[in-house]
Amino acid sequence: MSSVSGSSSGSRGADSASRSESSTRSESTESARADAAKADAAKAEAAKAEAAKAEAAKAAAAAQAVQASLKVDAFTAAPPAAPVDINPQLSMLSPTPISQQVVAGQPPGFTAASVLSANPLGQPTSFTGTLSTQGLMAAANRLETPAMREAWSGAQLAAQRAKDIATEMGFSVSSTKRTKTGSIGSKSTSDHHTSQTNAYAYDFPAEGTKGTKLAEAIAKAYGFPVDQLGTYHKQPFTFQDKEYRVQVLWGSNIDHDDHVHVGVRNLD
Repeated sequence: MSSVSGSSSGSRGADSASRSESSTRSESTESARADAAKADAAKAEAAKAEAAKAEAAKAAAAAQAVQASLKVDAFTAAPPAAPVDINPQLSMLSPTPISQQVVAGQPPGFTAASVLSANPLGQPTSFTGTLSTQGLMAAANRLETPAMREAWSGAQLAAQRAKDIATEMGFSVSSTKRTKTGSIGSKSTSDHHTSQTNAYAYDFPAEGTKGTKLAEAIAKAYGFPVDQLGTYHKQPFTFQDKEYRVQVLWGSNIDHDDHVHVGVRNLD
């Protein structure tokens, strides 16, 4: 009996040792796998870091290339110019022609005429400028088609300065060419009437002091004597080598106290 019992005890001890050894080998394998996974993760992170560094280096190189090209680029934008302050006396209502008004901040002798003619549409002596510098620039940049130059024998284009002045002063246009006459107290010989193919006219609704300022500004632009406002005076003038006459009507004594009338007629 003792021999059998000793044999069984020995067998159980061997099995226990075998299981312990197997367990140890399994734990070692799992640990090795975990270490390998960590190593792989570390390698992946290192690869990402290297890729990021490479991209940053490329971006830096590209930026340096752009900067280098800008240094030799003939079309590199210049810094914006400082705004030029206009002399407060540079006014459309100034008795001094704009061609003689000096722009503030410029050397002596610099006038609007040295940059732009007082009359960009015709000869410098055709008009006494009363538009602001901005108005003159707008007039100079206006596209004139052959049809515009010939419309109403050139009278419409010659009358454009009056409209420019009125627009700049905030006035609208209520009438130009029309066919009605008697029903509105007008005549068929009026510069407004469509039968007068060599004439053109504008009516600008206005009242009081504002109307007087508008009439005076337009009168000065065409060399029309201001003291003749309130009469039916007709003033000759030259525009683009053609002879015209202008009529500026304003005043209650001639039944024009609610609008300024400007009529231009070709005399050639």
